[in-house]
Amino acid sequence: MKKRIFTIFVSLVTFGLLGFAKDAYAGDPKFTIRDTGFSAQFLSQSVTDPITLEAGTKKTITITFKNAGTKIWNGSGGNYLSAYTIEPKYRDSLFAGSSWISKKQSGKIPGVVLPGKNGILTLDIVAPEKTGEYVERFHLASENNTWVKNGYFYIIFKVIPKTSVATTAPTTPKEVVSEIPSEYTASLALQGRKSVTEVGGKPVELTLLYMNTGKKAWNTYSFRVVDDLGTANVGSRPVFADTTWKDAMNAVTKNIAIEEGGNLKENIIFRTPRYAGEYKLKLQLYVNGEKANVLPVEVNILVTENAPNNYQEPTFNTNIPKDVPRLEEETRIRVGLTTEGDTVQFVSFEDDYTIFNGETEMGILEKSNVAIMTHVAGVYSFKGSGVDFRTNNYIRLKPVNNEHAVFDIMKGLKDRSLAWVGPGKFTKYRGAFEYRKGQVDEQLYIVNDLLMEDYVSGMSETGTNAPVEFVKANLVAARTYAYTKKGSYPFFDVLGSTYDQLYMGYEVELYKPDVKRAADATRGYMVGYENKIVTTPYFGNSNGWTRGWNEAWGGSAKPWLVPVKAEYDAGRTRLGHGVGMSQRDAMKRAENEGLGWQELIKYYYTGVDLVLMYK
Repeated sequence: MKKRIFTIFVSLVTFGLLGFAKDAYAGDPKFTIRDTGFSAQFLSQSVTDPITLEAGTKKTITITFKNAGTKIWNGSGGNYLSAYTIEPKYRDSLFAGSSWISKKQSGKIPGVVLPGKNGILTLDIVAPEKTGEYVERFHLASENNTWVKNGYFYIIFKVIPKTSVATTAPTTPKEVVSEIPSEYTASLALQGRKSVTEVGGKPVELTLLYMNTGKKAWNTYSFRVVDDLGTANVGSRPVFADTTWKDAMNAVTKNIAIEEGGNLKENIIFRTPRYAGEYKLKLQLYVNGEKANVLPVEVNILVTENAPNNYQEPTFNTNIPKDVPRLEEETRIRVGLTTEGDTVQFVSFEDDYTIFNGETEMGILEKSNVAIMTHVAGVYSFKGSGVDFRTNNYIRLKPVNNEHAVFDIMKGLKDRSLAWVGPGKFTKYRGAFEYRKGQVDEQLYIVNDLLMEDYVSGMSETGTNAPVEFVKANLVAARTYAYTKKGSYPFFDVLGSTYDQLYMGYEVELYKPDVKRAADATRGYMVGYENKIVTTPYFGNSNGWTRGWNEAWGGSAKPWLVPVKAEYDAGRTRLGHGVGMSQRDAMKRAENEGLGWQELIKYYYTGVDLVLMYK
């Protein structure tokens, strides 16, 4: 009897409330952040999802948050940090354990956690006896003080009854019924390889060619692992799955019509199992959801030595709900744009803008009015719409009504013209504006503070008429990269150039509408590895293989950034750092093989998940 278990899936986030597609939040108002100096950023959890337990048993998990604010977290002080239950607030949790202060409040984050340092929240979980699915929502709070900015997280529980031990009664043998042959008949015309000798964890390509010898067309086909137990030197079940697979047992699933007498050619990437030993991979062809009337393909595998210690087998978190966003709302991004000269002219024809001297509100810049700002001898000046002041603080302009409003930098922005993107000057941007000087490089910057999707829609790193699935994959990688770069510079997150990413602003939406459509189609999706959003570099093209993180930049290996084959780049000179997704190879895979954006992401970034961060 297979052991029955329940799964606890923990998703931890850094911004606001979260909910399912059909959730309503009438039970809880917005959380009031009385002191923005208390801010948190989720970093990691101690156990990889899904966490499995039997009903009624206990589990301890630890959650690591970065102190992203300016105030010290003091576990022994009066304003200590803990997590409260929400939706509704202060309710008794069914999962409260012994370390909780009460059923509505977790234990404290202990010790003294300085700004920029990490604190650990320990949650002792006790699963209830009642079966069913639960969502437990929490929010960090500074006791008797304030809710913590970006302190929301949630846990999804699925509780299944405990395994019971029972006496097995004799059973009457079932009548043996012979399997009826499928009407979908195929003939194997070519098998690229029948044996492999390699070290553990290596990707191997298998080319298969079939003929439809039946009397019906095939509309869909797939390849599934069957009878996959091997004779390894260890007792573990071998894993052949590659990151391109749908799941651990399904290598390929495609919707492609194969007429009677037509040919099917498929290149399948599989992995040699982790541990040294002898194995047999068996792949069965299925047509239109039925097992095809053809024998499975067999590949004998000899693994000569174990995979490296840092090798991570692909994981497939099929229990993670696809429609559960991790954040309550869309996050923002701050982009640094370089200036020239000491004067900037600003205008918006779409909205009024509130004028700030640092954090002090000074008035309103009315729509269509020009603002002139200068920075001379360490002093900023502002003049526009009757507002005139000088200050040592930076200047900020924020749209009054429409956070997507477009503004134009009429003067002061360093030339950004790029003919291959479009004929514009690329001086128009959405969102908020800041004018400030770097304390380290003493360079004057315009900071474009805007919503993430407006930023992604202004990306210009894919060529005109590129396959749409490639554009989607590239934007998901770009969105993820930008998110992981938050806080990288003193007062912005990324540079709007190829040093980080080529962000050209609002005019990209006009000249390259395919980018905007691809951004909308993948809205909110980012790349995760073991419940963390991870960096996703990409580059022009490889020489046939991508490179590992440590091969290019040293340091510790990143298991999602390991070499993968890029056959469409073979024979070319590498263009770029070589880590992550090869844009040329990805474009060719989308164009020639019909791969979708999810498949492309999972091919170049090993063992990752696609995570909906916001709706």
